[in-house]
Amino acid sequence: MVDEIVDAVKELSQNRTGTLIIVETADPIDERDFSVPGVKLNAELSKELLQTIFQTSTLLHDGAVLLRGSRIVAASVILPISERTAARRLGTRHRAAMGITERVENCICVVVSEETGSISLAERGILNRPLTSSKLRELLQDRLSQSVELEPVAPDLRNLSRRLGGQSLRWFSKVWDRLRSSASRERK
Repeated sequence: MVDEIVDAVKELSQNRTGTLIIVETADPIDERDFSVPGVKLNAELSKELLQTIFQTSTLLHDGAVLLRGSRIVAASVILPISERTAARRLGTRHRAAMGITERVENCICVVVSEETGSISLAERGILNRPLTSSKLRELLQDRLSQSVELEPVAPDLRNLSRRLGGQSLRWFSKVWDRLRSSASRERK
């Protein structure tokens, strides 16, 4: 999941394509926290699909994409705008990332500036910027390893990793991601 996001964001950044991605880190976000819930997709996350959605020639490019696990739940999601004084100097995309993360704690937002191509990460109303793609990868891996949602076929792994502690959860997350990536490549 992290690789797909980072690879897409890196190219979108190089092309200065405005991007706003909401990543759930725990329980699903209540659609009432959005100004407009957007268009439901329920599609498998891929770098190519993310890049396509944010192309200005598509009908879904305005607004945010909502990610839940390895699924793109919706596109064209309109988010509440932050009213913080510091946020008023920023563009709408950055203010929206700050706004949703102020309102909802169980998400982070990745932003690519259309003007500069710079990459940002919003969390709890705070904007971390500018980021390199490698720093974005590191932050996403850290945030998402804390809330890894394992597939129902392996529920005992979740309990085992809790008993073993946080370090093991990160290790299990990496192993699980590699297994899922391998399985995904084999299906193609």
